[in-house]
Amino acid sequence: MSSSNNDIQMNRKDMDESEEPFLPAPVQAREKQHPLPLIAAVVSFYFIISLSVVFLNKIILSGSSDFPYALFVTWYQLVVALVLLLVWAQLGKSNKLFSIIPPYEFNMVIAKRVAPLTFVYVGMLVLNNLCLKYVEVTFYQVARSLSINFTILFTYVILGKKTSTPALVACFIVFLGFVIGSYGEINFSWAGVVYGVGSSAFVALYGIYVQKTLAAVDNNQW
Repeated sequence: MSSSNNDIQMNRKDMDESEEPFLPAPVQAREKQHPLPLIAAVVSFYFIISLSVVFLNKIILSGSSDFPYALFVTWYQLVVALVLLLVWAQLGKSNKLFSIIPPYEFNMVIAKRVAPLTFVYVGMLVLNNLCLKYVEVTFYQVARSLSINFTILFTYVILGKKTSTPALVACFIVFLGFVIGSYGEINFSWAGVVYGVGSSAFVALYGIYVQKTLAAVDNNQW
């Protein structure tokens, strides 16, 4: 009897252990909540810088200086951005105020994975400046307004994800706004419209390739 009781207890113990998961439950990381003033400051800073860059590029490309070399302007801006990042990262080693940017490092394997995103980003900047050269600032956003349409198209073609019918209707309304805005433009330029549409396509590709590339760098935006 005692042996049978022991067997029953052992069987119950084995059953209890079998019910427990073999691996521990994954630890759920808590998302860091940023304060509202910081978010407002970042959004305001981005808004001001974006508008400033558009107006400055317009002045350089077709303003009083009339500098017709849009590709050189794009190349120069990228070089200056790279130098600033390197200097900022170097300062971050000795000053915590600049530590938001990690030190510079290069990995050939990661560079090959990020290369398509780099080409898309450069193409986006080039077409942005070429579009801005041929159109007015007021028409610049209209010429680039088809980015949401291309985003839905490329999301279906590249990622295989479908979009809801209301979103497609909204995209059709955006396209009508693009046509009406183009028709009502005083200084209409086919070159500017073509570059603007191309820029919209590259903006959409950039967003999609960012999502695909972040997995290759462990979701590290730097």
